[in-house]
Amino acid sequence: MVSATVLEKTEETAMVKFAVTDTGLGVPEDKQKGIMELRGQTGDAESQSKGFGIGLNVTSGFAVVMGGALEVRSPVANNKDSEFSFTLELEKAVQLEGGTV
Repeated sequence: MVSATVLEKTEETAMVKFAVTDTGLGVPEDKQKGIMELRGQTGDAESQSKGFGIGLNVTSGFAVVMGGALEVRSPVANNKDSEFSFTLELEKAVQLEGGTV
């Protein structure tokens, strides 16, 4: 599931949390930092077999460039969702007649 949630807002800005949540086995806490490292282009069979490609790296890069940081919450237990998220403070758009800027 993909979500965007407004956490707080002012007249000029909004703090928004963007998240991707999935179900699965979870990622052990001691492995969570490691999955953010660049993988997938090296032919690393272990990372490819577990589904960790460069998508997390690209997402993390976008989050950092925009002033945020990618976070992982992934309890290792049945029926627990893993969540990959980042929070950004964004300027609100100006509503003009005929469109938004």
